[in-house]
Amino acid sequence: MRPSSARQELSMRLADSGVREELFRFCLEEASFYVLLLDSQGTVLDANRYAAQLFGEDPRGRPFSEMTPGFSHGDDRTALEELARAPQMITVSCGEHLPQTLQVRLVPLGDKGWLFLGELPVEELVGLQQTLTSLNAEASNLNRELYKKNAELKKLNDLKNQFVGMAAHDLRNPISAIFSLSSFLLDNSGEALSDDQSELLDMIKASSNFMLRLLDDLLTLARIEMGKLNLDIELLEIQPFLRKIIRVNQILADRKQITLHLVACDEVPPLAFDALKIEQVLNNLISNAVKFSPSGESVDIAVLRGAEQVVFTVSDRGPGVPEEDQHKLFKAFAKISVKLPENETSTGLGLSIAQKIVLGHLGTIWYEPRPGGGSSFCFSLPLKSVIPPKNSPGQKTHGLE
Repeated sequence: MRPSSARQELSMRLADSGVREELFRFCLEEASFYVLLLDSQGTVLDANRYAAQLFGEDPRGRPFSEMTPGFSHGDDRTALEELARAPQMITVSCGEHLPQTLQVRLVPLGDKGWLFLGELPVEELVGLQQTLTSLNAEASNLNRELYKKNAELKKLNDLKNQFVGMAAHDLRNPISAIFSLSSFLLDNSGEALSDDQSELLDMIKASSNFMLRLLDDLLTLARIEMGKLNLDIELLEIQPFLRKIIRVNQILADRKQITLHLVACDEVPPLAFDALKIEQVLNNLISNAVKFSPSGESVDIAVLRGAEQVVFTVSDRGPGVPEEDQHKLFKAFAKISVKLPENETSTGLGLSIAQKIVLGHLGTIWYEPRPGGGSSFCFSLPLKSVIPPKNSPGQKTHGLE
């Protein structure tokens, strides 16, 4: 069939009213070109969906000249008549987006106005497609490179953790011996040592004890970062668990005449967690609160039940943490401007380890400044039990579901 005959056949088929209606609906609602209906003065009467998206708002009632700053000049009707003579490339405003260049044809409708038809230039579409293809290829290459670098970093991090763990383990034995021997000499020397010698032994004992705590924290941190946070989960009653921890820490707090108060303890059902590790978290928060509290003050401990979680809070009346330092609190070895009280030490790892333990329980940990001065450290544990209902308190499971 010759082209002219094919065109005639197509025209005849399109003359069917049902086909015309479907074609008209497609042009207005789905086709990727722009259709505007203008009155004789160039005001927009209506627009298809694609044109409305381009201009970023309902274009109806707007003068055509406002939407085509790169084309219009002088009288709108004169400009429209000029555009109707031949298809042109014009720039249109696109709402909040960058201006867009369109290939435009303007069809006069006599006294009824104008029909604006526009589409992206073929060359621009090809260019955009080529650019998109290039960007996709570049993104794929970058993703592969990023995956490779991440794998290398993970390997290096694992090697670092292995080295730290081995070094801490090897150093612990001789330092433990120094601590034990200095303690033995202090306890059994009687009056054989002078005051200066006793003071030196006290310094040796205190320093070796600090080093032992640091090495233990390094070993714990290395194991956690290597993915070896093995949780021994069991159902426990909160109040007895918490009161035992307070009794133990009260012995240390008595040295500074500080009282530990359980100020609130909501009724909480048996909660599922690793008792030793959550005890480690609470011991760290309570010891920090005692460390930074003035003598004779009190430290408040609270347990509050929420809709889906239980929140533990330890509050002190110390100096608090300046706002500019609060983002450093849970980072290993981070230094903040608050000075340690005299004769107090810190490894700089306790809060970092506490955070990792709480996250391993699917909880969160955070800091809140206390009104009137002081600090509140809070952490939450999920209320929903991770142990099947058939298990009774005291039965154990490993890992979180």
